[in-house]
Amino acid sequence: MIWPLLFVGLSLLLLVLAWPTLRTPSPRGVTRFLVFEAVLGLVVLGAPSWFLDAFFWRQILSWVLLTASLALAIDAFVMLHRFGAPKAGIETTEQLVERGVYRWIRHPLYFSLFLLGAGAWLKHADGWGALILLALAGLVAATGRIEEAENLRRFGEAYRTYMSRTCRFIPWIY
Repeated sequence: MIWPLLFVGLSLLLLVLAWPTLRTPSPRGVTRFLVFEAVLGLVVLGAPSWFLDAFFWRQILSWVLLTASLALAIDAFVMLHRFGAPKAGIETTEQLVERGVYRWIRHPLYFSLFLLGAGAWLKHADGWGALILLALAGLVAATGRIEEAENLRRFGEAYRTYMSRTCRFIPWIY
């Protein structure tokens, strides 16, 4: 009974934190909120199994994905803060960032959320979680496309050129 209550409580907290973004005219706020909800759902679904069978192959792969997610997010945040010249947070970067992980992929933060969700799903891989993970993949892709349209308006031809040199999420693949 605790896990559904935890999910609802954390969902309400996410809603409060996301409210300013949800009120903007961009659909990115809604899709990004749903991305976080899907990740939260996967974390809560797998929570009872997070530390069981520590050396089972799925647990090991899960920790690899979770670690990769964290490393990707850290590098992306550092690059945005250091080279994006944000005015009030990473949402307001003034410079196109093409360093660090941004040399290879355009949306490392969204991809890190997908890796987080995949790692959480592996903790307790079941059908419900697989459906949520599939929805997460679609939401991450949609959010990335929405942000690309916004970045084209913000950075113009420089972003179009950047898009031609980089992949959306996975270097040299997608």
